[in-house]
Amino acid sequence: MADWTKPFEASYEWWRVARSSYPTRTGIPDTGFYAEGTEIERIGNIVKGTLQINNDSETFETGTVRCVGPLDVGSDLIRCHMTATWEDGTTEDVVLGTYNVSVPSRDVHGSYDECSAILDGRLIDLQEDAFESPAYVPEGTNSWAYAALWVRQRGISFSDDDDDFMPYATTRPYAFGVGVADDEGGTVLSAYNTVVTQTLGLRAAKTDPYGRIMLKLPIDYSADPVWTFSEGGGANFLSDAVDERDTSKVCNVVVCVFETEGGTIVGTAEDDDSESPWSIAAYGRRKVAVYSLNESPQGSNAAERQANADARAARLLDENRSIVRRVTVRHTYCPARVGDIVEVSYPSAGIFGKFAVRTQTIEVGSGGCMTTSELRRFERA
Repeated sequence: MADWTKPFEASYEWWRVARSSYPTRTGIPDTGFYAEGTEIERIGNIVKGTLQINNDSETFETGTVRCVGPLDVGSDLIRCHMTATWEDGTTEDVVLGTYNVSVPSRDVHGSYDECSAILDGRLIDLQEDAFESPAYVPEGTNSWAYAALWVRQRGISFSDDDDDFMPYATTRPYAFGVGVADDEGGTVLSAYNTVVTQTLGLRAAKTDPYGRIMLKLPIDYSADPVWTFSEGGGANFLSDAVDERDTSKVCNVVVCVFETEGGTIVGTAEDDDSESPWSIAAYGRRKVAVYSLNESPQGSNAAERQANADARAARLLDENRSIVRRVTVRHTYCPARVGDIVEVSYPSAGIFGKFAVRTQTIEVGSGGCMTTSELRRFERA
């Protein structure tokens, strides 16, 4: 078994992956649900690259590579492998990503030329496609059947079993397409994300290294970590780290505007706690968050409705106490990917606790497969 706490040498290979080995629009065999894609030939002229994975990006995976000579794979995909080799002869093959590729530029030096290629993860196939006519998910039907079909018709498979999602039925009808109310982006990807987040309670689409969509519940910060960045012997991260606390969203006044045809009621709440570092007095100024609500606060009379409006504002003021804590570390490869929970034990820097991996930048061609990971969690102000 690989021991990623020990030093290893990294080597890299790129492979062409046949697009035809995935499900197609006209034929979707059962074996295509988990399809990894068939690697048909090795690509030998990619010399280095950078892979970027971003939890907050709709398409999740991007990258760039530098090539000696042309890079022409037609409409096929390319995939990156990293092989780790330890001193005892143990080896481990790791797939780093599967991508669409485009070559926007080529540098010519006489008989010698180089090219830079842009990589996009498989979700770009869904983001760049739209329904030619509105797509409907009727009320009371299995929404997952529709979402899965949209994906597989466009040559993308899944990495997880879907059995747990089969019984779910919609509680209202949905319609998707350009200019349709339920579709924020007008793309197949935005339609898929609406269905899986609103009716199934899953994360928006994210891909595994084989380019398959993962079916994952929202990030659970209490989950067991898949990796620990621990200071001392066996540490796989560099001592330089960035520790940030983003307080930009913390406010000390909340205003709730309840507006209906019957009139407008404004509820307010202020942080006047003498122990609070974010109170108006401690912060030195008012920092207001305004919420507009198309409803009326509960209550049988004006006094009750006003009291409930102020209570809603007070609850929102309390909820608006999350500080975004970000820790950025540079490390050798480890089995933690964006969306996973990791633990940090870095006593000399005062950094402890669990975080979710928000972004990763992987340096293909580097020794140890150097990776920069931004870790994130939310803390109470």
